[in-house]
Amino acid sequence: GTASSVGLHATFVANSLLMRHAAKWEVLRLALSDPSLDVASRTTGLAAEVLDLERGMRCGPKTNEALAVAFAERGATEALYKTLYYMRHVEQLPQYASEPMAEFSEVSVERIKVAVRKTVSLQRDKRLQGSLSIHLLTRTAEELRR
Repeated sequence: GTASSVGLHATFVANSLLMRHAAKWEVLRLALSDPSLDVASRTTGLAAEVLDLERGMRCGPKTNEALAVAFAERGATEALYKTLYYMRHVEQLPQYASEPMAEFSEVSVERIKVAVRKTVSLQRDKRLQGSLSIHLLTRTAEELRR
């Protein structure tokens, strides 16, 4: 309910301020992955801002997947695009060459595609962000390098 939403937001903010990067993303990922929890839009909005400030450098593949699904289902195509863009960009960096590539589950990919189609059908101005997001979602890093 409301108490868990407020607690989650406070925990995310505290971990951000204390520069506990792994903890802030882990708590958010766990909350987004739990359908019984209501993650407030102010929390996902703040997460989008923090992800943007950090250029996705501190966000792991599982958190990227949870964020992408949440942003897509909330119609936040700009945040979705940035999440996927940063994820693919970080994968290209030499220091992450030995890390596994992000691969979303088929269920997550389908949820994102359905949500993006719905958003762009209702809001035509989000068509480009939606198309670019699907492109980044469905291509491997090797395909994007070409």
